[in-house]
Amino acid sequence: MNSPLRLLVTTSDLVGRGSEREIANLLAWLPRDRFKISLCLWRDVFEYSCPADVPVTILDKTEPWHIIRTIDRLARHIDKEKPDVVFSQLNYVNTATGFSLIRARHRPAWIPRFAGNPQVEIRWPVLPWTRQSLKRATRVAGCSPSVAGSISKHLFVPTNKTISLPNVVDGNAIEQASLNSCPVDRPADKKVIVTVGGLVDQKNHFLLIDAFADLQRPDAELWIVGKGNGLDVERRRAAQRGIATQVRWLGFQSNPHVIVRAADLFVLSSRYEGLPNALLEAMIIGTPVVSTDCPFGPADLIEPGQTGWLVPVQDRSSLSAAMKEAIDHPAEARRRAELARDRIGKRFHSPKVVEEYATCFESLSPRDELTMSARRPAG
Repeated sequence: MNSPLRLLVTTSDLVGRGSEREIANLLAWLPRDRFKISLCLWRDVFEYSCPADVPVTILDKTEPWHIIRTIDRLARHIDKEKPDVVFSQLNYVNTATGFSLIRARHRPAWIPRFAGNPQVEIRWPVLPWTRQSLKRATRVAGCSPSVAGSISKHLFVPTNKTISLPNVVDGNAIEQASLNSCPVDRPADKKVIVTVGGLVDQKNHFLLIDAFADLQRPDAELWIVGKGNGLDVERRRAAQRGIATQVRWLGFQSNPHVIVRAADLFVLSSRYEGLPNALLEAMIIGTPVVSTDCPFGPADLIEPGQTGWLVPVQDRSSLSAAMKEAIDHPAEARRRAELARDRIGKRFHSPKVVEEYATCFESLSPRDELTMSARRPAG
């Protein structure tokens, strides 16, 4: 029987965001009879817990100018631990990890995963460095088929090296959390539209506020869950549109799922995404969804006319019309939501997704001919 594969996972930290939650889930669920896992972080931040059997190394990158020493420390850590496979996530971490692997004497397989939109998030002056770094990768993963395509076009990765690895979500935990008592008082005579996401330009809450105002529905409320520097300007926008009393900013919520379940409709108004966890989780919960067809992610999740509504990016009238249709026709919205819950639940079933990762890692181990080729010195 083969010994467990030595897997090194590296990212910046385990702060409370979607990408980091995916890493925490993956660490917890990968089968221990097949993997001996270690974790390497840039910073000692744990808003998600790491399993007790996973050793953790902290590289102590606390300032931007620490990047050179961080690359060197990771290279030395790789030479010491000699993993069979390295898995990294987050744009900047991926770029740095590639240069650590170029520097290291030990030559494991490497699969970086991009959980956002490379075309928007990776620009000059980092772009050429990322392209150079990825030449060391054995495979490069996107969080969705669309992101995998962007990796090939924007980062110059050959299509035969790109793959798609979906988000690692805990559907059962999301559903259970959504059944808890809602901390927000919901008026019984109101229609509630909710969004979850940071108060940042990417999420395009101005568009959502304007589209909500266009509904001209005094019997409706808009709940915005998330934090960020945009709170004051969003409040001013709502006041300018005359809907200040109909919009509630709920800030960061440790359990947004119960709020999403309490709503009549979830709306994502983003300019761009990768594979949006908030939208995915709303569909798992069974709340009807409307989303912009932004690059990338929503079109990989929503089947228009079947499991939700997709509208063009930055199209206020279309967004408002879709929201109106959803809240004015609750039976149709519920039909789409139930179908979405069934299809997304099956597609992102945790054991199935974890097995995709496990099979991918094992296929890239030194026992595989492709990885053996990658391990040979260049030239």
